[in-house]
Amino acid sequence: MQDSSVEGSQTDSRAQELLTPAVQIERLQAGDAGERYYAAWWLGRMRVQAGLSALIAALEDDLDQTLQGGYPLRRNAARALGKLRDPEAIPPLLLCLGSSDRQLWAVAAQALAEIAGDHPEWQARVIESLLACLASTNQESGDNASLSVDPQMEVVLEAVLEALGDLQAQAAISSLATYRNHPSIRMQSAANRALYRITGIPSFAEGLFPLLKTDNIHLRRAVVLDLGSTGYLAAASAIATASVEANIKLHSLKTLADLYLSNYLSRHPENSSPPLDSEFPKLLEWIDSLL
Repeated sequence: MQDSSVEGSQTDSRAQELLTPAVQIERLQAGDAGERYYAAWWLGRMRVQAGLSALIAALEDDLDQTLQGGYPLRRNAARALGKLRDPEAIPPLLLCLGSSDRQLWAVAAQALAEIAGDHPEWQARVIESLLACLASTNQESGDNASLSVDPQMEVVLEAVLEALGDLQAQAAISSLATYRNHPSIRMQSAANRALYRITGIPSFAEGLFPLLKTDNIHLRRAVVLDLGSTGYLAAASAIATASVEANIKLHSLKTLADLYLSNYLSRHPENSSPPLDSEFPKLLEWIDSLL
């Protein structure tokens, strides 16, 4: 009888052989639906630059389609391309904006912001395209951002608003401001988050605080995560005391800490750490208390 430890070792070895860039690229191109979906995720997770062409090609896949008309493989490919941050992916991702698959549209907007954030030469074109998305969705809802839209389009709008904020799109300020009065709390939250990221004006970040009182736990989670994504240090206590699960608060506080540090160190390259007399130590205490 073969030793079970030997069998286990052989199984682990075979699994490791499959988890290589070459194998996963091949599976993305010619595997079954499950293998292709996983391969797209893996190539993005591992930042495999050699998978760029295969992932771009997957954006046009017609085989993996849900009964509702969505394209799961295309979505995973778009997410992966955002992680690779190669500007070659920008033109094909721009073609995904306006897709009948609303989730693909939203994922593409987020991926474009990730890539253009690292490549300033593309930012103007990406911002222009995202603003065009806002204009087209406004026309769908009566050319008035205060009107409600269908839930699937809200997914798109939220992603576009956040992408514009992440790109610090000054040209988007007036468009974003209209969404502060949108009937959807998610839209209000995304707009305030984006406006703070662009302007640094505290009142925008603080505009999220009242939204934490909503009775809907799912919306409270979304607001808590948006607060962390503002990078507004004074939001730490509101996040830490919000009525949501500890893991959501912890994730948001870590995002807040990372953004604050990144912003601070970019403004003060001569320093290796934030000033101790700031609110940053208190933020670290909140994080410790949730671990």
